[in-house]
Amino acid sequence: MGRRGLFLKNAVVLTAATLALRLIGMVFRVVISNRLGAEGMGLYQIVLSVYMLATTLASAGISLAVTRLVSEEQIRTHRAGMKKLMGFCIAVSAVLGAVVGAVLYAAAGILAARWIGEPESAGSLQVLSLSMPFLAVSAALRGYFTARRRIAFSSMAQLLEQGVKFAACMLLIGAWGVNDAVFGCFLVMAADTLSEWFSFVFQYIGYRADVRRLPQKGLPLARTPPLHQRMLEIAAPVAGVRIVGSALYTVENTLVPSLLERYFSSAQGLAAEAARSGALAQWGQLKGMGIPVLMFPSTLLASFVLLLVPELSELRARGDRQRSQQVIALSLQVTLTAAIGVAAGLYLLAEPLCEAIYPGQGIGFYVQVLAPLVPFMYLENVAEGMLKGLGEQKITFRYSLINVAVRLVLIAVLVPRAGMRGFLWMMLVDNVVTALLHANRVLVVMQMRVDWPRWVLRPLAAAAAVYGCGFFVCRWLRTAGQDGLWAALFTGAGMAAIYLVLLPVLRCFTPQQLRELFALTKAGRKR
Repeated sequence: MGRRGLFLKNAVVLTAATLALRLIGMVFRVVISNRLGAEGMGLYQIVLSVYMLATTLASAGISLAVTRLVSEEQIRTHRAGMKKLMGFCIAVSAVLGAVVGAVLYAAAGILAARWIGEPESAGSLQVLSLSMPFLAVSAALRGYFTARRRIAFSSMAQLLEQGVKFAACMLLIGAWGVNDAVFGCFLVMAADTLSEWFSFVFQYIGYRADVRRLPQKGLPLARTPPLHQRMLEIAAPVAGVRIVGSALYTVENTLVPSLLERYFSSAQGLAAEAARSGALAQWGQLKGMGIPVLMFPSTLLASFVLLLVPELSELRARGDRQRSQQVIALSLQVTLTAAIGVAAGLYLLAEPLCEAIYPGQGIGFYVQVLAPLVPFMYLENVAEGMLKGLGEQKITFRYSLINVAVRLVLIAVLVPRAGMRGFLWMMLVDNVVTALLHANRVLVVMQMRVDWPRWVLRPLAAAAAVYGCGFFVCRWLRTAGQDGLWAALFTGAGMAAIYLVLLPVLRCFTPQQLRELFALTKAGRKR
């Protein structure tokens, strides 16, 4: 199969798999939120943030480094060379994961008492530490499958991992019950560890089978720096970005609830226990329930990001600047066009959708307030992926430092004075600044300009027209007593259909442009 067909196939497979993963994740959050409650979800988010920091330390940059190395080397390498490359990457990943796991296990008591504020949650961190070596090696294997364009297998591994996690969680909760939030979090984290073990075994078996398909002989390797130097050059900046981001995520998930607790105590005069409970509940509603709803529609864009990294890496290695510019221009255009439409739909339908998913939790307020930020959130994700494919890891690390400074300063100033409203204002400023920094860097590196009419103004006009139609439909359905989930889905589907019709009418983009995006990968070899 040529590169064009392979890219199209992978895009379809990855999109379907990502959609399934998002659905599973959404259902999983709904189920555990019903078992743990809003306060339990708040505690779960804090424990999860510490786990994410450990995960980042164990695997940050590994997947991208392996993807870049394999993408560049498989042009000329043979089976023995690939085994040598992957053997080194797997060994480094396993050692790093084991070290991080040991540290997390030993420090679990201190982290639970001082960071999380719940000493009893140390058990959750300890059981998670057992997954670190396997998680790190799995990250390396995912990078290998991405570079080899074996997206179907990688997607299957992730789907099975989530399925094992869901099934294990339900079995553990069913067997032991959820007596309190702390024990409920422990059971969820135990299920997560089991799923990581399963994912490692499944992917390693797949890797051993795939590497045997490589030819035993190939072109001689070019003179390149040693593997450890090449891996470090790629992984170190990405690891720095991820570590800074995860550290911010962890600090944010521990700092904000305490500042919210202070706000409830001082501004509203609540007792300490009630203030703590209210802070955890609000935090769980926003981070554990609201944000996943906002990010759920980005399934297709997430697929583009994953596929763009190896594509841009190879185009960069071949020195094909023109094609790189075309890929980037069309990808940014599709991203902004889709995100603007999603923002309009979420703003209008936030209340009925969230009430159907999380009854009585008041999540719709958060989704509606943050819906205008969707274009910036999606743009940042796609632009960051492009920068990685273009070898601009160092600049993304610099932007991460800016992100940390902006968020922490605004959190410290706004949250104690305005509570959750202050945090929402912080999100507004931070997401806009970070998205524009990343997108501007892409344009500067590739010497490109924003096509304001096609990328922004015409999609905004189409979204405004669609919002107006949806508004009157919602009013009519509400008058008829039909304002539940099915009414919201019906309205959303109608809005999406009208939006897709208006885009070519307003000349936002043409079918030829989309064909051109995939045609960029037409001339190629078989993999």
